[in-house]
Amino acid sequence: MVNLTNGTPEQARAMSGWAVSQGASYIDGGIMAVPPMIGGPHALILYSGSRQAFDACSGQLGALGTSKFLGEDAGLAPLYDISLLTGMYGMFAGVLQALALTGAAGIPAGEFMPLLASWLQSMQGLLPKWAEQIDSGDHTSNVVSNLGIQADAYVNVIDASRSADVSTELVLPMQSLMKRGVAAGQANADLTSLVALLQLSKQGA
Repeated sequence: MVNLTNGTPEQARAMSGWAVSQGASYIDGGIMAVPPMIGGPHALILYSGSRQAFDACSGQLGALGTSKFLGEDAGLAPLYDISLLTGMYGMFAGVLQALALTGAAGIPAGEFMPLLASWLQSMQGLLPKWAEQIDSGDHTSNVVSNLGIQADAYVNVIDASRSADVSTELVLPMQSLMKRGVAAGQANADLTSLVALLQLSKQGA
């Protein structure tokens, strides 16, 4: 049984348990592609669940796009799927705010977009370092712009939006998180220190 519909890790594990109880092997999948990409090499399909079943039907699954098997925990594919979508929507939120600001000043989106796209691409270079910081737990070594500095500068994002009569509903949550980080004594740490504040179970919440 192969399920390629979007869902949560808990739903996938429950479905896997039901399928196994009915005598079936179960594979859950996450489609990281838009419909026109399906069937091509740029369509990435994430899979988790029964490795034996995945290997047995890898040829058929490969016709949909590039396959990546993540492990036998059926919840892994939806976990990766939702996490990747979270990163995407976070980026989209920033882009929408930026376009609202420049648009309010009469700047065409087509004029501003090349600069924005180039800037976002350059910022991707930070991500490998972020992964190292999070995995090691060391958020204070070789920090270029610490949380305290960024929290102070972020005030201008809020003030500029309000001055331009642009809603702050997309950007206020980040300011709140930064303030919590500074209050928790992380002013000299990198932004990656905020991950722990988002993981409520680690705070006893």
